[in-house]
Amino acid sequence: MAITNVEHVSASRLRIELQALGMDSHGSRAELVMNLKQAGIYTVDTSICPPKAIDITQRYENRTNIYIGNGAGVNNKEDNKLYISNGHDLIKGDFSKKYVTIDNVLHLVSEEFESDLIGIEGDIRREGCNIYMYRCNNIEPGWYPLSFGTMKLV
Repeated sequence: MAITNVEHVSASRLRIELQALGMDSHGSRAELVMNLKQAGIYTVDTSICPPKAIDITQRYENRTNIYIGNGAGVNNKEDNKLYISNGHDLIKGDFSKKYVTIDNVLHLVSEEFESDLIGIEGDIRREGCNIYMYRCNNIEPGWYPLSFGTMKLV
């Protein structure tokens, strides 16, 4: 791995990185560095082939996706997706299926709750004013109620 500060990366590589992220890749080298830093990207792994191998026009022709962060959704070929990433996908979502996953720890899904439904660790469901989480690691698998004291969730 060759992590390089964006200040030391060539302008052509900075343009490729910005294009892959769907950001403006025009301007001086200083402007390119500033654009990346404003997006929260301070380093580039120069040992990885530049993302220009990705067909940018195909990746961004479908504007129903949301990509945030370094490398977010780079390999996505589907519609209605959410990716928030900084080298690995921290948050993924599917707008058509109405779910979001936070780094394989928390899974939020919009669907009717049934207590006999088998979920995956971290699934959360709401039934009326009650919230349940599916637990199966080191515990009897099932839906467990979540309690927030005097907090009311609507």
